[in-house]
Amino acid sequence: MKKLAFVTIMMACANFNSQASDLALNELSHLSELQYGFDNYASVELDYALNSNVNIIQENNSYGQGNSALVKQSGENNSASIEQYGGGNIAYIHQYGSGNAAYVSEYGYSNYGVIKQYGNNNEATIIQEGGNHQGEITQYNDDNKALVVQKSNVEYFKTDITQSGGQTHVIINGMNKNITIR
Repeated sequence: MKKLAFVTIMMACANFNSQASDLALNELSHLSELQYGFDNYASVELDYALNSNVNIIQENNSYGQGNSALVKQSGENNSASIEQYGGGNIAYIHQYGSGNAAYVSEYGYSNYGVIKQYGNNNEATIIQEGGNHQGEITQYNDDNKALVVQKSNVEYFKTDITQSGGQTHVIINGMNKNITIR
């Protein structure tokens, strides 16, 4: 049987709808979406996502391109959150497993943040400020922790972290350099 769940949020006289189809109603534990500005896009795909949370907040200030956000979840007790305030930012969170926590926050313009978690009990955070930063965290297996902070007035930071289990990496990149850890 096909079941359909809708979440509607009213804010500032604007109506935003999120739809999850082909899901049992208890799979949609918590979904919130708040988008200001113009041309923001958010999509949430849930596949047997039990007791999981998704929060998306986007604002654009009408400086051009809107923001894009995509969250995919499969598993139990996962938590995903994306915040983007400027314009032209892209964020993607994919969680496959249980007990994962992911957070991407991008304040400037044209930033690109990706968190992919394929395992259990992983934690990942990307915080980017300014413009044209690229941060990507990929976590395989269990018990990984990663943090990337790229703040500065300098643009074009790029950081990639790939973890294979039980690892912790913290990167604060303010040097206008590309960093890759595998």
